[in-house]
Amino acid sequence: MAFIREKFEPQPVESEEMKGVSMQILIGEEEGAPNYIMRRFSVEAGGYSAHHSHDYEHMVFILSGKGTLFASDDKFRLAGGTSLLVEANEIHQFRADRGEALDFLCTIPRK
Repeated sequence: MAFIREKFEPQPVESEEMKGVSMQILIGEEEGAPNYIMRRFSVEAGGYSAHHSHDYEHMVFILSGKGTLFASDDKFRLAGGTSLLVEANEIHQFRADRGEALDFLCTIPRK
């Protein structure tokens, strides 16, 4: 059965390793997704995610804003319309530019 979510209601992600990050699971186990979880993140201007890695890949689509992805020893500029793949076990961090928030979708496998 199809599932539709029409509202973005982010919740702050509380961590000393992050600044200004909110997240909402848009589609996951509770919505009946058997294989993947789709999440939406909002990183306030000047904010950043933790510098971390996972044992799974994730696919990201930048909805709006500008920022930088730090991945392994590289850095990549991000803007609305950018798609990217973060490989399993790759150390990475998202940073929003000082002047605007960074909003993106992130899809991960359901474990």
